[in-house]
Amino acid sequence: MGAAGATASEVIEQALGALPASVREELRARLAGADALVVMHIRDERFRWMSLFTFPFKVLLWSLVLLVLLWVFLQNLTSGEGDPGDGDTPQRSSPKPEALPRYEGSKDSSVPVYVSRVERPARSWIPGFLRFRFTVPVHTVEVVTSPSEAPPFRFTVSGERQGHAAVAALYAVASVARLKLVELNQGPPPVVVHRGHGRLPLMLDPRSLDLKWARSEVAAAGFELVTTSAGLELRHAHSPTSKGLAWVFLVGMLLVSPAFLWLASFRRLLLNFLFDAWGRPPGADVFFVDGEAVGYCYKRAGRTWSRVAVPRSQLQAIVFGEELGFDDQVSYGQPRLRLVGNGSVYTVDYSLGDRLGNAIRDLLVSEVLASESTRPGATASTGS
Repeated sequence: MGAAGATASEVIEQALGALPASVREELRARLAGADALVVMHIRDERFRWMSLFTFPFKVLLWSLVLLVLLWVFLQNLTSGEGDPGDGDTPQRSSPKPEALPRYEGSKDSSVPVYVSRVERPARSWIPGFLRFRFTVPVHTVEVVTSPSEAPPFRFTVSGERQGHAAVAALYAVASVARLKLVELNQGPPPVVVHRGHGRLPLMLDPRSLDLKWARSEVAAAGFELVTTSAGLELRHAHSPTSKGLAWVFLVGMLLVSPAFLWLASFRRLLLNFLFDAWGRPPGADVFFVDGEAVGYCYKRAGRTWSRVAVPRSQLQAIVFGEELGFDDQVSYGQPRLRLVGNGSVYTVDYSLGDRLGNAIRDLLVSEVLASESTRPGATASTGS
């Protein structure tokens, strides 16, 4: 949603500002007459210019390695000849060199891998400083507007901040221009991440949400649905550790790993064991919708960690699906919940299966739409 009082064209121009200049002009020219926007994430390869400098050094390293292996081989041959001056003493036969291990050919690293669908390729046995790498993976975004005879246009994203800003901008354009939107990963195989429509609040049709199925799904997964004065919470309580075992872990961690105290995750684990040792109630993962925001957090003993939230006034969509990462390896991650806001996309770092993730998404969307419809002066759509 744009700023209060801003026209649709002003909001679109503001969203387009997050895209590269060439993409901005191309998309602006195609919006007139368009009724659908397709966003495809592609794992591409780009030539690594640094390889021109590293190639001679790696050739030299391989030459040294081969020379060392040849020297070891010749030493084994000469040591097997024995001592000719000691003919009466039987010579022990020198042990034969062990056969070199056979390594199965690893899969092509340029082929994208879905964590939840196929196994990751085995790591190469060759150390990184000896490997020849002439390409580097890049995250490319392809945009198609329809109906249009113009070919798709692409742009490369470097870095998580730029990538999330670009995706949020495309969602904002589709929402304000009232376009159908399809976001998918190229694969293989191609996987649809989200389908939405800018004419609808949060780009989803409330009639398509199966709330009865969603409630039964989250209940079967151990989540508790709690209606609060502020909204809705989906809580999943953790199983606490017994007091005796908690003290053992607590003392062991302090004795063995005090150097890890600077890590936030280590301090959180340490604090949880301390709460277990004191007999405090277990912590809980919480997906929430309140009067101000939508998000996720971990709560225990009045403390909150890992909070990810988007103000409701800035929420464009709630998406669940596999995401092609914007990291250096452009890796495919497990399906996660994403909150698309104005200017960025916020990923909830919590692994969810396909059924549970879709159920949580449906319940959060339903709660936001229900509370919006009861607000005084609420409009029929949050996309305008």
